[in-house]
Amino acid sequence: MNRKILLFMRHAGYVRNFDATLIALAERGHAIHIAVDHTAKANLPQLSDQLEALAAAHDGITWGVTPDRGSGGWTRVAAELCSALDYWRYLRPEFAQAPALRARAEERAANWAQRLTMLRLTRTGRGLDVITSVARRVLEGIPRSREVRRYIEAQAPDLVVITPLVEIGSPQLEYLRCAKAAGLPTCLMVASWDHLTTKGLIHELPDTVTVWNSTQRREAIELHGVPAERIVVTGAVAYDHWFDWQPTRSREQFCASVGLDAERPFVLYLGSSGFIAPAEGAFIADWIRGLRAVQGAGLEDVQILVRPHPQNATAREHGVHELPGVAVYPLEGANPTSLELRNDYFDSLHHCAAAIGINSSSMIEAAIVGRPVHTLLAPQYWKTQRGSLHFRYLLPENGGMLKVAATIEQQAGQIARSLAGGAEAAEENMRLIEHFIRPHGIDVLATPRLVGTIEGLAVAAPAPADSAGNPLGPVLAWVFRIASALAPGPATRQLAKAATRRGRRLKPVAARARVAINVMRGRGEGARIAERAVKQAERVKKGVPAQEAEHV
Repeated sequence: MNRKILLFMRHAGYVRNFDATLIALAERGHAIHIAVDHTAKANLPQLSDQLEALAAAHDGITWGVTPDRGSGGWTRVAAELCSALDYWRYLRPEFAQAPALRARAEERAANWAQRLTMLRLTRTGRGLDVITSVARRVLEGIPRSREVRRYIEAQAPDLVVITPLVEIGSPQLEYLRCAKAAGLPTCLMVASWDHLTTKGLIHELPDTVTVWNSTQRREAIELHGVPAERIVVTGAVAYDHWFDWQPTRSREQFCASVGLDAERPFVLYLGSSGFIAPAEGAFIADWIRGLRAVQGAGLEDVQILVRPHPQNATAREHGVHELPGVAVYPLEGANPTSLELRNDYFDSLHHCAAAIGINSSSMIEAAIVGRPVHTLLAPQYWKTQRGSLHFRYLLPENGGMLKVAATIEQQAGQIARSLAGGAEAAEENMRLIEHFIRPHGIDVLATPRLVGTIEGLAVAAPAPADSAGNPLGPVLAWVFRIASALAPGPATRQLAKAATRRGRRLKPVAARARVAINVMRGRGEGARIAERAVKQAERVKKGVPAQEAEHV
């Protein structure tokens, strides 16, 4: 039976990870409407081009933007709470060696969320559990968005799919909550290899979570609390196409187009994002000079092709492209979304003798193409290499394919061996592919498994909404909104008070709402919100379902 699928995407760039899945669903007769929050991203203004081309080529695929919910009111409250919970996860022992991830989450958290972590209450695991539990109750109590409810009703889907959902403070949570409240089956498609360890939490459980491999399955269970029976391992859908891709240019043609000598091998440097590798342009210049200066390695004039990350294209600023035997291509980087750009990217991988990077998904793609993949444990990037969980999956001791060097001298020897004959990488690359990319078999595509999961979900009975029937949540949500509407300080104190009294029932919470009214009477929006809070409390006490509250 043909189904209507509503797919919420944070931005249009995620089409790159799921285009084959979308095409397969459309070819099987399903209608897919893609709702994106953003059609562009910093330094990537053409993100929507692939989405537009996909919709133009397939009648079953349409797209549009998500409804505008504004940035105030409950939207702001939800964003603050999600960001707080996402930040607090990085205070857990499993992230003790992840300072860069913790710092990034802290920067995005509200002031009150940061200050709460300075209290004696939160300096223990138990204390952190308490404020987390209270914040979750507050989040659960936020009324459903009218705009999102009406949007979903207008689309009239048979099921709702969301990706990536786990960005820090992501507004996508509301799409999931409203879909579940409407009784629709829901699915989270994990978009990339690092999403469950480098971003935020899954704040409410969808019916199904699709992951790449057993590693992500474990992450979903242990780090996000997803029940094992809701998880489906599909393989790496985003990389299916590379396994049978073919070069479009000969080596001579490609090298001529980028300005390298086709008679000599070249090393491909794969750029990382600005978060992973700040000041990467300067690092690349120093790395090239250092590599060529190693005595006895035979790399004095080694050719190097630098492919910058499209959001971190700083190589030109440091004159990397002016070094002899070095090409930077594309000069400003490129996101391989179109057929032409993918051909360009694949040709770079195919014709190189070895690849190197700091910490990037392109290193996995180089392994799929069959090239030896190197990394240098640079001191300036310790926090985003050894200090990130996902990088460790690429290390040989964890079944990864990386050739790891602690010094430039060690790496020079490794690269020299790769240039002499890259066959030594075959075993390491295959080990990664078998357990991380195609866990069901090297010849088993991931895309059909994801398509089958989505089709099966369309006929399954959805699980009940997680936050149904919690009378305390809505009142806590109103109290929190009252306090946070005035100033960061009252919000912090109110949440701390609620945390210390988490076991008490509705009456003291409603009483605090009345106290807040007395304090804020006559102060514009604060008084209006407070009065509605008391009415909300009374309705809950009388047995009115919590989620029938009006969303403002």
